[in-house]
Amino acid sequence: MLCTINAQSEKNKKDKGKLSGSIESNSQYYNEKDDDIGFIAPYNRFRSNNYIKLDYTIKGVSVGVQYEAYEPDVILGYPENLKGNGITNYYAAYNSKKISATIGHFYEQFGSGLLLRSWEDRQLGINNAIFGTRLIFSPNDAMTFKAIYGKKRDAYSFGEGLIWGADADLNLSKLLKQDEQKKGTITTGFSYVGKHEDYDGVVANLPQTVHLFSVKTGYQKSNFILNAEYAFRTNDCAINDLGKVINTNKFFNGNVLQLGAT
Repeated sequence: MLCTINAQSEKNKKDKGKLSGSIESNSQYYNEKDDDIGFIAPYNRFRSNNYIKLDYTIKGVSVGVQYEAYEPDVILGYPENLKGNGITNYYAAYNSKKISATIGHFYEQFGSGLLLRSWEDRQLGINNAIFGTRLIFSPNDAMTFKAIYGKKRDAYSFGEGLIWGADADLNLSKLLKQDEQKKGTITTGFSYVGKHEDYDGVVANLPQTVHLFSVKTGYQKSNFILNAEYAFRTNDCAINDLGKVINTNKFFNGNVLQLGAT
């Protein structure tokens, strides 16, 4: 079930801002058992994931909050540490033509997402919002620069590590004042992400700080789109399926080239 709410003052009255919100509820009831797949119902057979989101905007300033309740238990397949209820996301932001600043929770993606992608997908149980600060500067319609710093959300709290990064997107066609209708649009950009997490385990010399870099470019004309991104990561540890560090003295860097055309 999904319900949206929207309230806005009339234009001919004093601007009192805009209030918007949504309510979503997803519930499941599990049969006692299913012999065909070997399923036995859990202790709490009725489970429900619920979300309430409110946002208020006035003259470029916006604030918002998200409340989540997984009662009497979280739907099977979702992270067990979500069980319970509480405020999970909140933020305050300022937006103008050239500058956007956010304090609190936010979602962000650099390039194609090879280095950084934070987003919410309630059907998959994903919400890795970043809690911290973000600044976006667009001096003109050909350049956009971003900087972030914070921690990733982990259920009702935050992960132990810190992440920070910067991203630049340039529209070369606009910078060179080319006719994009005739020659198409050429873009390029650069991204950097760093992460740090304290470690006091048994693996010697484990990298606590890891750096990631990428360069990207793209071309678009009419319905044809071509994109490429190359990314590199400095030495990092190997982890097992449970997210635990594998006890080894060997560490791994990595690189990847992603190409796409439509």
